Amino acid sequence: MLKSMTGFGREMYIGESFQCEVEIKTVNHRYTDIMIRLPKKLNLLEDKIRNLILQSIKRGRIEVSIVLSEYNIQNEIKVDKELAISYHKALKELSKVIHTDFAPNIYELAKFPDVLVREEKELDIEQLEPQILNAVEKATARLCEMRILEGSNILADLNRRIDLLKSQTNEIEEYADEVTKTYAQKLLLRIQEALEDKGIGLDQNRVLQEVALFADHSNITEEIVRLESHFEQFFISINSNSDTIGRKLDFIIQEINREINTIASKANSFSIANLAVNMKSEVEKIREQIQNIE
Repeated sequence: MLKSMTGFGREMYIGESFQCEVEIKTVNHRYTDIMIRLPKKLNLLEDKIRNLILQSIKRGRIEVSIVLSEYNIQNEIKVDKELAISYHKALKELSKVIHTDFAPNIYELAKFPDVLVREEKELDIEQLEPQILNAVEKATARLCEMRILEGSNILADLNRRIDLLKSQTNEIEEYADEVTKTYAQKLLLRIQEALEDKGIGLDQNRVLQEVALFADHSNITEEIVRLESHFEQFFISINSNSDTIGRKLDFIIQEINREINTIASKANSFSIANLAVNMKSEVEKIREQIQNIE
């Protein structure tokens, strides 16, 4: 299945004590390049997140953003008993020194530094792991849906352009047959006119040799056959179930371009040269589309 390398997927998980927002964006790239931005407390999950995404995406630049928001966290208040006892003893000693009654007040004692300490309860990442990975999986699935949809649009465009190249190749083949015939007729006419002026007879064998040399030099039969083979390979590739065909298509289109260049260099006809130029323009448009195929 043909897939685009461009896509976007987003998923939000909302739980009782946290929410997790996952965004994944992909663009075209020659290889597979993944960058993951996530909170430090989720660093232990980075490899699992990476492997999960790469199960579905084989090529392209992948940017992953994960934002974790915590709420409704029940903080715990802890008592430093030893410190409280030390304060109590110190106050009792102080009352003796200043000759006053010792009347301890628990509320006043609690105000002393570090007697009561509030500890923030942290999220248990191991417990959150299934929800976070599930959000990553869903965001990846949405991304892949977009890549497949865009891929279907590219597929339709490529099929149309390959059909156009096939049609132009057929036109070139028809012109090529006429070019040799026209050359032979013009050559024969020129030689006859030149020889008649000098009263010399026409050497048919010589004319045939010249025509044969011209035909051999301008013959593009092999190029036409190879082009048709490349078109067939291209068509089969883009309509196959292969997950990654971008590099293969790039190679095939290079070969197509090579054959068109050869045809253009051999062209002894304005019509063929003009068709070759138009074909090269189509090939360039196909090449641009291929750059975005996984």
